[in-house]
Amino acid sequence: MKYNINLIVWMVGVVSLFVSCTRQTQMTSLLQQTDSLLHRHQSDSALQLLNTIRDENSLSGAQRMKFIWNKAMAHYQQEMSLLEDSQLYQSIAYYRRQKDTVRLLDTYLLEGMYLRWKEANDEAIAVFDKGIDLAISRKDTTNMLVLQRKFLCYPSIYNSY
Repeated sequence: MKYNINLIVWMVGVVSLFVSCTRQTQMTSLLQQTDSLLHRHQSDSALQLLNTIRDENSLSGAQRMKFIWNKAMAHYQQEMSLLEDSQLYQSIAYYRRQKDTVRLLDTYLLEGMYLRWKEANDEAIAVFDKGIDLAISRKDTTNMLVLQRKFLCYPSIYNSY
């Protein structure tokens, strides 16, 4: 009898481990798909995929940061409000700590745009300036121009400078 109970407990443990590993692999794949869609500026499709994730808390730390980031980037690409992306600062800090070169300058872009939506113009100016300075120091003309364009496209920010 004791042998059967131990066997059942062991089998339940193995099955739950298998299910959790499979779920993590599926989430990683889904987040990679949204990365690809965002890169091709298909943010509407990326948002549809991201909205299929019902329980953010089931994601690993890195997956959660990518989920928050991709959702904010999709909102940005569609020129939607970033106000609902209040967890964006966690993701920005994560990618800056990781020194993710792909996302580094975009962290300044998203942070500046989030602050703009919050009407925190002075803070947005400072963030855009830091991003522009970093892009210049890295000789990244493309991202420098993107940041400058976002900085200049919003008269309320530019006029307060």
